[in-house]
Amino acid sequence: MFFSLLYLCTLFAIVIFTIMIIMNILNDRSIQKWLSWLTGVVFFYLFSVWISTLF
Repeated sequence: MFFSLLYLCTLFAIVIFTIMIIMNILNDRSIQKWLSWLTGVVFFYLFSVWISTLF
């Protein structure tokens, strides 16, 4: 139950940060901040999947 909720929240964050990156590209703004957050969330997702396979 915990990991499925964690996956859901992480996937939601990935979608939100992707939308923010697309909006900033369309408005000719810097995407560095949103891209770093998206990278962090994706690495956290991969780490949590790896941890869940151990248990």
